[in-house]
Amino acid sequence: MDPAVTAALIAAPVAITAAGAAFAAGLVQGRAAQRGPVDAVRRQHQRDAYATFLAALHTYEREAEFGVCERLAQAEFQAAGVQPTPTDLNSRTLELVAKVPIKEVLARAAVVELEGPEPVADAGVEAMLAVCEVHYSAVASNTALNDRVRNVLSEHDEVYPALKKFTELASVELNRAAG
Repeated sequence: MDPAVTAALIAAPVAITAAGAAFAAGLVQGRAAQRGPVDAVRRQHQRDAYATFLAALHTYEREAEFGVCERLAQAEFQAAGVQPTPTDLNSRTLELVAKVPIKEVLARAAVVELEGPEPVADAGVEAMLAVCEVHYSAVASNTALNDRVRNVLSEHDEVYPALKKFTELASVELNRAAG
């Protein structure tokens, strides 16, 4: 066989393989270029979801703190010129704890749960449940007053650790995504 024909027969499959590889690389690069902005928008949405949830948790944790509500109750009684009994003070304090809205925490937790990933979503649910426990302990009318006070104090002690766990996992996720 003619050496030129042999060289052409050998070069043709190599050229076809090289063209196929170049085509595949172009597809991958094109998909990556298309996905890049979408991923960036998704990451920003995730960051916003985490941040707004965290802000709602901090707000609730601060406003539902028993001592804060107790000082507000005491101020109300003083403004009315009344010296409350411990029972009256505790009752009003629990009412104030119960009035701290949890709606924002619930709404923001739902978005975090959708955004994920699972460890961050689970930590978000854990923090949301800690908030719910404080709220439901404060409104539990079928429980003795002193038990309600103890429950609210105990349940509130669980909010910050859950908030901190969520913060740590969300931070790891966002930093992983950025790197």
